[in-house]
Amino acid sequence: MKIEVYEKLLAEVEAFERQKVALRSSREVVVAEAAKARNNLNTAAASGRIKEVVEAQARLAIAEEKLRKTPTVDSGPKAPKGAETAYDDVRVAVSTLKGQGAFTEELQPLLGELGELRSRYISTLTAFFKKRDQVNTKLAIIQQDAKAIQKKYTDSVASFNQDRPPCLFMNEDFRRWIWIDNDYRNEIFEIQDRLLKESRHIPPVKVQPNTRVLPERPLITQGQHNTYEKSITTFGPRILGRAETKRDTFGV
Repeated sequence: MKIEVYEKLLAEVEAFERQKVALRSSREVVVAEAAKARNNLNTAAASGRIKEVVEAQARLAIAEEKLRKTPTVDSGPKAPKGAETAYDDVRVAVSTLKGQGAFTEELQPLLGELGELRSRYISTLTAFFKKRDQVNTKLAIIQQDAKAIQKKYTDSVASFNQDRPPCLFMNEDFRRWIWIDNDYRNEIFEIQDRLLKESRHIPPVKVQPNTRVLPERPLITQGQHNTYEKSITTFGPRILGRAETKRDTFGV
């Protein structure tokens, strides 16, 4: 991954650390020279020879002056150039490059495979909805026909259920096979949560998805449907996460 801002930052850090090492090294050399000159002066003073003492004093004065002029490690910059805004600068650079399509080389093979799977899924889902609508149309006709027969051959007062729409297949009936509402969001959350646990071996931060996935339940059969409908007091089919829809007679 080539990020020029980041590479420049690393170069600045490397130069900064080299400068600190150089200052420390040169300082240590001068400190050692001054210590040696001081020891020589002590030795000369102990010998009592005036000439050696004067020479030792001169060498010590020179060494101490050199030490005074030698910069300390703390005298240089406190931080590498660009360190104060390093994170923001690199983050902006990454965001810009990512928006331009960078960094996807390693992901491309899997992205291509996912793209093919997504295309096939949408194609299959489209065919499924078309087939389901055909089945629903037949079921609607059968139920409307039964209603017409009841009305034609009986004088009984129309029951409450006669005003309800026909029993048809809804998206919720196929949750085991297709993604509905925010199911896909929950799948992504579960995958990322598991991978985070595996990679870090620590409890991940719990971020709840938008929608809780309901447990799968078997499809409601025709025999069960009447009981199920009586427990609902609204007019119209109900779909999880959606507003009520108007009755559709499928042209019947």
